[in-house]
Amino acid sequence: MPKVRSLLVTLRLYGIAGARRLLANNLYSRTHCFRLHLDLRGWQSNGHPGVSGPVKVRRGRLEELRRWRGTVKLPPDFFEDLTHELQWFYLGFWNEEIAHIQWIADGERPCTVSNLVLQPGEVEIRNVHTLAKFRRKHLYSHVVAFAINDLQSSGIKTIYAHVNTDNTASLNGFLAAGFRSIERITTRRLIGVDRIKHEILQGSAQRT
Repeated sequence: MPKVRSLLVTLRLYGIAGARRLLANNLYSRTHCFRLHLDLRGWQSNGHPGVSGPVKVRRGRLEELRRWRGTVKLPPDFFEDLTHELQWFYLGFWNEEIAHIQWIADGERPCTVSNLVLQPGEVEIRNVHTLAKFRRKHLYSHVVAFAINDLQSSGIKTIYAHVNTDNTASLNGFLAAGFRSIERITTRRLIGVDRIKHEILQGSAQRT
């Protein structure tokens, strides 16, 4: 059902061209990513580094997000509540304009890579996106730091993330926040079915 829901939402928001791209991706695709891990037990914040400017960050509410969707053209990463029923997210603002989003998946919601099943006290940061005109302002690092602090305060013990191997900027942002690369994962999708190969990276942290 999530795939059908995603197709219908994509068709409504992005028309036939968007639906064709989604169908093509589900018929066959091959992706490579790193699985990242952050253990929050004993973790201490270094603040919200690297931002100078009129930045605000807060845990989002769906009502607020729907209001922005009605006035600003937003990319697919801003629609995870419609396609995958995610509800926990963080928004970054620049001069009161919506600029950034990152979603949180818990054990009741799907992860980016289907072979990870989250346990109690674990979450995944997924579908991180900064709108193009607000990039290179370090919003990414700022919102990640804010989210980590909030998740730790909420009792979360472990955070995961998945970053495409060619996305150097996102990878460096997570590593700077304290994450470690623990696996390299290849996902081959054929007619909607994922086949996953993973390589444990040397010295990586393991789930306990």
